[in-house]
Amino acid sequence: MKVTLSRLAKKQLKRLSAENSVRVGVALGRLAKDPPEGDIKPVRKMPRVFRSRAGDYRIFFEKRVTEVFIIKIRPRGQAYK
Repeated sequence: MKVTLSRLAKKQLKRLSAENSVRVGVALGRLAKDPPEGDIKPVRKMPRVFRSRAGDYRIFFEKRVTEVFIIKIRPRGQAYK
């Protein structure tokens, strides 16, 4: 599957440290598989949105027919606010 990042997600990815950037990059690679792999769970208050863990970061995304659309990448403490 194709992985597409929103403008916000691209901005957040650029701000990560090198170590966290690698972790998130590996998680994005797992999301590109069909079906996506990793610790994936639906987000309760956001219909059709799922989250994947990448260390202390959470990747929020939507599964579409031919792509995985990354909405945002947030630290765990700020992810659900």
